[in-house]
Amino acid sequence: MVSLTANNKADLFLSVAEALCELGHEVVVLAQGEEAALKQAFVLADQYPHLFRVLEDLPQNRESLLSTVDVLVFPVEPSKDQKQECIESGVIPVLPKTPGFENFEPDLEKGNSFVFQKNQIWHVLNAVIRASENHKFSYDWQQLKKAVQTLGSEVAV
Repeated sequence: MVSLTANNKADLFLSVAEALCELGHEVVVLAQGEEAALKQAFVLADQYPHLFRVLEDLPQNRESLLSTVDVLVFPVEPSKDQKQECIESGVIPVLPKTPGFENFEPDLEKGNSFVFQKNQIWHVLNAVIRASENHKFSYDWQQLKKAVQTLGSEVAV
């Protein structure tokens, strides 16, 4: 989970989040980051009360999120700790090109994440939608989760 800061491309993340809410997807964020970005997040929470939630940045909320979410969206390359959270929880990352993470190719049953090539809303949104479409296939999704979890033994994150 990424802090909503300019360095972490909060504007890009929140634009993607708004588009996802428009498409009917639920988005949950922790209230951590810069004041301007958090204000924008609370505006989205008011605008999409059943789809966009901002939770207090507490350890139990972080743990709860990691145990219930399907994907984590990283507008920038995740930190070592964030990578480790994905690996340990088996949460599928949506992220820019990052060492150790391969874009999922369903035809080849290969990959462990959904990678976007450019930090632009449409590229990130496309990766999240691909994740959503693949989530519909239980076998593929379970293989993805296993692939993420095996990263811990294969890659020095």
